[in-house]
Amino acid sequence: MKFIFVNCLKKKSQAELEMLSERVPDERQKRIRQFFHLEDAYRAMIGDLLLNHVLQEKTGTGLKDTVIEKNVYGKPFLYDYPAFQYNISHSGKYVVCALHDQPVGIDVEKVQSFDLRIAKHLFYGV
Repeated sequence: MKFIFVNCLKKKSQAELEMLSERVPDERQKRIRQFFHLEDAYRAMIGDLLLNHVLQEKTGTGLKDTVIEKNVYGKPFLYDYPAFQYNISHSGKYVVCALHDQPVGIDVEKVQSFDLRIAKHLFYGV
């Protein structure tokens, strides 16, 4: 199993996102344009670029030449490369890609502080 992660600390711009989008297929570009927040679109784009890079490294082809299907649970897979399993997650400043020859999953979440008194008030009426 292999993990690749990117720390997306730098400032994002719509112009840079548009430039990067030229490297992924049209349907992936449409999906990325649906994000409301630029940061979310940027993280999704970085995930696609990570997948594109690894796919080129492993198979010699990129996302533009590969069919991505979804299984009955909505998990994407590469139709032409069943032994190439991946999962991408992004949150906060991180994008993570997990790779394996068997089905794989990964989830990353930005941890934020939480005022427990709010939860107690909402759920217990305290």
